Amino acid sequence: VGFGGVLFRSAPCRRLLLRTMGLGPQYTRWTVLSIGLLVESIGGLFYMFGVYSQDLKERSWPGGEGEGGTLTQAQVSLIGSLSNIGGNLSPQWGFFYDAYGPRPTVVAGGLMGVVSWFLLYAALKYPGIKFPSWSLLAIAFFQGNSQAVTDCATVPTMATLFPQNRGGAIGLTKAFVGLSGAMVTTIYVGLFRPDIESFMLFLTILIAAVTV
Repeated sequence: VGFGGVLFRSAPCRRLLLRTMGLGPQYTRWTVLSIGLLVESIGGLFYMFGVYSQDLKERSWPGGEGEGGTLTQAQVSLIGSLSNIGGNLSPQWGFFYDAYGPRPTVVAGGLMGVVSWFLLYAALKYPGIKFPSWSLLAIAFFQGNSQAVTDCATVPTMATLFPQNRGGAIGLTKAFVGLSGAMVTTIYVGLFRPDIESFMLFLTILIAAVTV
């Protein structure tokens, strides 16, 4: 029945897809669902904060209140909290989505993710740069917020493209958000541990590849 299987049945869905993807009618809603699941597979990376929080705590940072400039548990907990706040604070991106559609929204989230995860990689890999401890709060917030942006791009798109099966489509995409932290943690344990710096660089490249 054409590339990807089932063609759109409603004109609004076709117009939405052509406007936002800009790549012609060969993209069906099933193709977009597959892309959405891929995007959501990096949508919950802030859930794996525990994987690298101990590394943050044991390093010396300007402004660290622990022994030798290390971070206290309170400082580490605040970093994790900022990441979660960023991951759940995205009403402004809803307006952005309404104005420009899912494609630019995914790109914006990807750019934020690449920059913030690369900065964390640089902070861990090159301690001579001496990132102040407060900068880790900003990095954590933008890490979380970048994944809120990609989620904001995916969920309403699925709701629009599957008007008769919104619950199933949205539930499937949101499930991948929850699984994403476990999936990348498995990759870390299997391929990178204990090289947390290389793992951070891997995440940076993964976010860039998926959002592109």
